[in-house]
Amino acid sequence: MAITRTAWTDDDGSGLTGTLINNAEKTSLYDQIDGRWSEVTTTLTGTQNALDFSQADVLYCNNATLLTIGSLLAPASPVKPGKRLMIVSVGAGQVDLHDVTAGSGTAANRIITGSSITISLAPTFGRVLLEYDDTFADRWRVIAHEQGDWITYTPTWVGSGSNPAIGDGSLVGRYYLRGKVVDLQILVVAGSTTTYGTGTYTWALPLTAASAFGTFPAWILDNSAGAAYIGIGRLFSTTTVGVYGTANPAVQVAATSPVTFAVNDQIWISGTYRLA
Repeated sequence: MAITRTAWTDDDGSGLTGTLINNAEKTSLYDQIDGRWSEVTTTLTGTQNALDFSQADVLYCNNATLLTIGSLLAPASPVKPGKRLMIVSVGAGQVDLHDVTAGSGTAANRIITGSSITISLAPTFGRVLLEYDDTFADRWRVIAHEQGDWITYTPTWVGSGSNPAIGDGSLVGRYYLRGKVVDLQILVVAGSTTTYGTGTYTWALPLTAASAFGTFPAWILDNSAGAAYIGIGRLFSTTTVGVYGTANPAVQVAATSPVTFAVNDQIWISGTYRLA
């Protein structure tokens, strides 16, 4: 945290004795002290705009539930170009950082995440390093991001005719963002009340892809028959992924292909794609 500058005293009024003449030395000392890393902890949750981090160098987020940082206070005067802030997730709740396009108050407080998306820090492990850029635009820029762990989401499951419903089955997605590369995993396990809709299937991506380009290994289990099928997934758009299952020729996975889906059948999708 920056120290307030106060002048040293002139002992006899001449300006040549006492501490006044050594103000330069004092300023140098202050600058060295300012260079120490200081830290502060917040327990705030919900959406916070112009979050006050007390001009610290490290902000520990010990939030119990989701904390969404819409923007951060710009560095206090005197502005130090290149001011850095490390945000570390240490609580049970996820921490999200909005990109500048999300708005959230004074422009100079906004955050550029680097991918025009909200980035996330997994509870307990995630961390992000930001630097204040006052050269091209007064903004906080993300220069390093470590998500820390997989983040789960529920992928929307769509049928081209009518939509399936997972019922008492399991539909789980998770992703890990590294820079602009997304590692993706989706698992569908049919339950006794799962309904399968009609038409071919697609699932929603957690983050929008740069283009509809990419393939994904897939695995399909016909539990009642004890048979497994190798599949290949591909992006059908920048927001959806579908799967082709083993057949001759290969067919897009649907309610009745490559198997007639029933309780305890499974679909696994895993792969990598890139953000814009």
